[in-house]
Amino acid sequence: MNLLIICLFLGIGIFLVIQAFSFSSRRKKKKQKAKKAAASAAQKQYPDGVKPGCCPICGTPLVKPERVQSVVFEGGNEREGRLCHINGCVHCLSADSVKKRLCPVCRKEIPKTGHLVAMMFLRSDKSHHVHILGCTECHRKR
Repeated sequence: MNLLIICLFLGIGIFLVIQAFSFSSRRKKKKQKAKKAAASAAQKQYPDGVKPGCCPICGTPLVKPERVQSVVFEGGNEREGRLCHINGCVHCLSADSVKKRLCPVCRKEIPKTGHLVAMMFLRSDKSHHVHILGCTECHRKR
């Protein structure tokens, strides 16, 4: 009877150790995948300095749940372009952020209350394409 209890506890112990190792390895794989995605997005760069998968204001690589906050206005044809205001991501919009918010057009700093002015187009494969026209500082002068 004692041997049966010892084997039972030993089996439970082995099971718990295996579960702990598999849980930690899943977390490591998830972190590595997020880092790899951010690194691959940081490698490609467009002529205006904006990198895909990154915030166009502060340049921070965004991971899966993070998004850029923007407002797309009604009116206009989606194929011809719709007016869009890009406010930024969670990294550059937070109150305690030390990231510089730079306009990709004029390279000047954008105030916390400012935004980018852009035109958003709908591609044939239903993805969005954005042309940044400027920020609240440089685009209003035109």
